[in-house]
Amino acid sequence: MLNLENEIIHFILIDAQGSDMDVVESLGKYVKNALFIQIESVSKFPFYENQPLYSAEETRLKELGFKLIRIKPQTGDISEIRNGATDNTYVNENLLKHSNRELIN
Repeated sequence: MLNLENEIIHFILIDAQGSDMDVVESLGKYVKNALFIQIESVSKFPFYENQPLYSAEETRLKELGFKLIRIKPQTGDISEIRNGATDNTYVNENLLKHSNRELIN
């Protein structure tokens, strides 16, 4: 059985058709091991049933110790940031602060 208890997960890319935060929550205690998480986000209108909007995602990820560091429009059109879907990347600030030496080695 795979044991990730003390392992750093460097990058998690999630595109779960509106269930991205469900995937984040399903990580359970291992979410603290993720250095970066990228999720698909929507700012105003959900594309999928029960899809949380950006503000709810950011609030929950902030509670988990993550900070938004990048917003990328999915279409390459900057207007998507206000009106549509973006790929948002978050960094785990707690892990970054305590693991700089491990990440470099």
